[in-house]
Amino acid sequence: MLEHAGPKQGAIYTAHHAPDRQIGKPEKAALSRGLPMAKAVAPETLIAFAMNGEPLPRLHGGPLRIVVPGYPGSAWQKWLDRISLRAVEHDGEKMRGTDYRMPIRPVRPGEPLDPANFAVITDMPVKSLITAPSDGFVVKQGERLKVAGFAWSGAVPLESVAISGDGGETWSGVELQAGEGCFAWRRFEAEIVAEQPGPFAVMARARDAAGSVQPLESVWNPRGYCNNQVQRVRGSVVA
Repeated sequence: MLEHAGPKQGAIYTAHHAPDRQIGKPEKAALSRGLPMAKAVAPETLIAFAMNGEPLPRLHGGPLRIVVPGYPGSAWQKWLDRISLRAVEHDGEKMRGTDYRMPIRPVRPGEPLDPANFAVITDMPVKSLITAPSDGFVVKQGERLKVAGFAWSGAVPLESVAISGDGGETWSGVELQAGEGCFAWRRFEAEIVAEQPGPFAVMARARDAAGSVQPLESVWNPRGYCNNQVQRVRGSVVA
């Protein structure tokens, strides 16, 4: 009777259950996150029981945890012991109010918060991170400075990364190295010439295939979620 197997048509969300309680708050219910059904059954979503050929360590959420590439870590439920299906968006602990949710419309600091104005964070926005040079670097005038880092995106594939050494006035595209699948971090390396002595900042900006780019400044939200603003690494050029 395999034709009768599978979720009912009314199932739109999963609910993940585990003994994952907040440290120092034993009175709070265990964390219980969930996924939209489309993401739960997507080929990249896993219930992981092993890592590098060994049973999944307790520290990493073993014996079972959810792995959801492209979604924030809050959705990667650890120590999984049960899954149920919901006909509504799951409302478990850390799935309500403003927890792991972003405003549907912009809100200002100090403005009263209406939970109805918030939606669950799903796909992560495009992002890049500079790993070299380190903040506070010093380089001689005329020398070439190595810039390296990683970039990634959510459901919309990463398309490109550009770097700037003049405060964002001009940008130069850099080559992206191959990644392990469409959700993997991709490394980039380039060189930039330090032409004028004085303060110097390096910036990296990623773009996804839909044309979305990292903002120069973050858009405020009450929890500070999904802060994907362009990173600035500051140093100095000496003569």
